[in-house]
Amino acid sequence: MTEGSDVNQLKKLHQEKVDQERLLVAYEKYNNLVQGKVEDFKTVKSYLSETLEILLQQGKIGQGVILLSRIKSPASVVQNWKLGKKLDDIFGITLVTTTQKEMDEIRGTLRKAKKFDISSKKEKNEKRGYEAIHFLFHVGEQKDKTMVECHLQTHEAYKNVYPHIFYKVRRKLRRDLSKEEETQIEEKIQAMYENGELSGHQLSEGKKSRVPQMWLASFNPVGKMVEQELDESMILKIMYPFLDISRGKSETSEDLNQGEIEI
Repeated sequence: MTEGSDVNQLKKLHQEKVDQERLLVAYEKYNNLVQGKVEDFKTVKSYLSETLEILLQQGKIGQGVILLSRIKSPASVVQNWKLGKKLDDIFGITLVTTTQKEMDEIRGTLRKAKKFDISSKKEKNEKRGYEAIHFLFHVGEQKDKTMVECHLQTHEAYKNVYPHIFYKVRRKLRRDLSKEEETQIEEKIQAMYENGELSGHQLSEGKKSRVPQMWLASFNPVGKMVEQELDESMILKIMYPFLDISRGKSETSEDLNQGEIEI
């Protein structure tokens, strides 16, 4: 190896370190921004929980309706920002119903509400196996509103959604994936989980750069919505349904260079 190539290699390693440090700073700034908006997010969740409790009391929905909420991961948001995408889905909620009738009842109630500035649309993607009703809540001060995206889906539609990781890769390649390619992606994700890379960088307050925050709310026996925060393993299983979490994670060093692979 020549002296020139040694210098170039050192420059490359230095730039990679600088880029990683910038990423970590961006992730922490994002987490701080989210913290300043989280009360608006909680306001929407409380409103939806109260609405569901009233509809249950009225006999218009059953106890199988659940409310799944999440705050997008730092890595996902920074990646979308780099690509110039809209950042209107940082806060997301999915209302999952047992029947289409329940979904229609909830939709009708939300559309009549005057509590928030709300817009709605119905979205269907045959190739992805995706069908849902979308609501966008605009919460807070007029000049600094927080956007909270809400989806309504049946349990059946939610269960049959084409895994998001496959959808992202297919969109990037602009073609359908073969079964062999899907298997390769599953194996890569499984390997990343087992070597400790799937969750990304360790951030402050125990957060990870690739793991969103998630909560699940469901009815208790007396008809009240009770929320619990999901742990990392449960969140990864939701993100990657094919993931075998029983195969465990190996211990890895925090000094390991974890490039932010787009997944």
